[in-house]
Amino acid sequence: VSYPENYRRATGRENPDVPPEFHDFLKQIPLEDEKAIGMGTYSTYLIRTLDLEMMKMPMSNRLSDLYDLSSLDLREETVAGLDSLYARYGWRPKLSKMIRLGGASDLTKPVAGRLDSMYDNRSESTLSDIIDLPKLGVPQAAHARLDSFYEKNGRSYRITTSSKLNKPEIDTTGGSLVLRLPVDEGTDMEGQLKSIRKTQKLSEIVDLSDLDQSPEFVAHLDSLYENRQPLPLSWKLDLSGLGLPPAMQAKLDSIYAIKMRSMPMLPHRIDLAEKKLKGQVLYWFLAGELIRAFEYGRESFDLVRRKWRDYRAANPYPEYNAPVQAALDKAMAVRPGRPAPDFTLTDLDGQPVSLSQFRGKVVLLDFWASWCGPCISNLPDLRKIKKETEGQPVVFLNLSLDSSDAAWRKAIEKHQIEGVHVRAGAWGSRTTGAYNVRGIPAYFLVDPQGMILERLSGVGIRDTDAVIAKILKSLDSV
Repeated sequence: VSYPENYRRATGRENPDVPPEFHDFLKQIPLEDEKAIGMGTYSTYLIRTLDLEMMKMPMSNRLSDLYDLSSLDLREETVAGLDSLYARYGWRPKLSKMIRLGGASDLTKPVAGRLDSMYDNRSESTLSDIIDLPKLGVPQAAHARLDSFYEKNGRSYRITTSSKLNKPEIDTTGGSLVLRLPVDEGTDMEGQLKSIRKTQKLSEIVDLSDLDQSPEFVAHLDSLYENRQPLPLSWKLDLSGLGLPPAMQAKLDSIYAIKMRSMPMLPHRIDLAEKKLKGQVLYWFLAGELIRAFEYGRESFDLVRRKWRDYRAANPYPEYNAPVQAALDKAMAVRPGRPAPDFTLTDLDGQPVSLSQFRGKVVLLDFWASWCGPCISNLPDLRKIKKETEGQPVVFLNLSLDSSDAAWRKAIEKHQIEGVHVRAGAWGSRTTGAYNVRGIPAYFLVDPQGMILERLSGVGIRDTDAVIAKILKSLDSV
């Protein structure tokens, strides 16, 4: 079922040998089979088949689908109003919704309106306008061909990385435009992406000469555009008609700034399962979905709990309730505000290290392993957090899941991993079980009183400013 997508992820290109009718075999296999209930492969089959169908569905542009608003406890009509405002905002926003034109000296409303109109009617950029093609080794003679392909391809492209590449490549063989970049363990991906993307001046995109403004003013607009930062949602949308208090708008801005979810899988898959499945197969499958969501913590906790309440009220098979409740209880044990489970493990020198010995300090627990690619790729972000909190009572406690002592020590030395090092044992060990760790990397912040501040996902650790703010706020409360 997932072979074409796995091929695309592994190689960065479509497989030309996969025919359009590749998935027709699914028409011969019944989606429902009560005799298969309880089999892990059947659950996997249902997940991948439903996900395949979701991939074909048009992406939602509703704010409530793209962002998790559940923590705001908004009324349904308020959420509907936000969705409506966001839909009108659109994917091609006005210039005044991208940069703070009000901060430009002597910029009158008519001039701002003209700028918006000029920006709305600008010519579309070509690929060679936005990507530094010579840095990708593309000769000048091929620029026009790629620009044409980019335009015919809906002005879209993907960027993939591979440790097997020696130099950048551009691939169009699968019918889509893919920029493939070489990467190794020490690669600064953000810097690499910036190096191939051109920075266009506003005066290069629209003809500002019609504004009859001074060169200094045009240069100021160029500077505003070049150094623009993402604006808060309350700046982009007129929220005045929704009656949201300032504190609620600030929370909404915070969610919009850092918590976008590219595809909220759980609610969409459950909705699709309820359309495609019925009877015992449906409720067995949904129980597994809820258990996985509680175990892995990849969805909003409040959202999953709401789905669990709905499920429990409708489920005619009570035998499925107990395993879901057990998964919820385990997840609750490591929720913010709960005591962090103590442990004693052995460090590099064979000495015992306990979590409780760091009381009075903030502890960042990092469950990792030498063989875990995402764990290693997150190291630059962890180093940034460590640097920004240097001199503060903060401990970086690394818990390796390596079964090999030699591999553990070699990885620490090779990647210059800083902090206190212990081995937590493999999957199912007492420590990983106590923290409900089902996948790595997994990160926990523990406050000076030994209480869990937050469980961070592998993606969450990359929002270094937010993590640093949480650490400093916790220290201020001591």
